[in-house]
Amino acid sequence: MQFREKQQILIIVTAGVMVTGFVLFRYFPLRKKMKTVEKTRAAQALVINNGMAKNEQLPSLREEFEKLQIEVSNYERQIPDDRELGTFLHKIADLMNSHNLKGQFI
Repeated sequence: MQFREKQQILIIVTAGVMVTGFVLFRYFPLRKKMKTVEKTRAAQALVINNGMAKNEQLPSLREEFEKLQIEVSNYERQIPDDRELGTFLHKIADLMNSHNLKGQFI
């Protein structure tokens, strides 16, 4: 072999070692880190989308909650005190009789 051929082989081997070193020590770790970041980003996007969907439902849930609070307060106002409990039970019995409901255990 001539000196030039040895130099060319040495240059090719050196370039191969450099490319291999770059791929092993720089490209693969960065690629692995990039995949991890992409997975984290996808998970965060999913959480954000779920939050946005729940945020859109919040006004309707608040409205329903306020309606139920009003309805519950109306029922609580209709329940009599201890002294008027007998009249209340008689009203219930009369309503049940007027609608032909059986099985009155009051």
